Amino acid sequence: MPDDHPSRPSFRPVLLAVLSGLFTAAAPAQVEHVDPTIGGVGVLLEPTRPTAHLPHSMVRVYPVRKDALDDQIESFPLTIISHRLGELFSIMPHAGAPDDGAWDRKYPTDQETARPYYHSTRLDGSHIRIEFTPMERCGHFRFHFPSGGPVVLFSTRRPGGWTIEGDRSVSGVENFNGM
Repeated sequence: MPDDHPSRPSFRPVLLAVLSGLFTAAAPAQVEHVDPTIGGVGVLLEPTRPTAHLPHSMVRVYPVRKDALDDQIESFPLTIISHRLGELFSIMPHAGAPDDGAWDRKYPTDQETARPYYHSTRLDGSHIRIEFTPMERCGHFRFHFPSGGPVVLFSTRRPGGWTIEGDRSVSGVENFNGM
């Protein structure tokens, strides 16, 4: 159909391009709507854990505690075997020199963030911040020590052991039987 007003410019394509750009830029990723804490309280069954992991990745981590209502963290595993079979290795930052009962304590936490791809929390008494993010075949822990010397406790949960290799490297093996 011929335009009745050839001298008037057409703004329709430009306006549509601007509006579509505004709506696509503001849309959050779908993973932001996932709540990993759903199912974290099990009355009769084993509760699910707010696990940080990538699909098909080899490393999965959650804070070890009774359930999602418990604010007392025991430790963080370096990886988990499965939902019901438990964890492999344990790691926990500690303020000051560790004593004999360091592994027997549970640490109250606050400021916790649980996402499918990231977990962060802060220990109440020492204000140590713990962050974890998974990758395809490994995971990355980051500890922020606000005061004092950094101390990280390591432990095995199953038969196996640790070997210290130099000042900044530790390797270990744990044995477990699958289902």
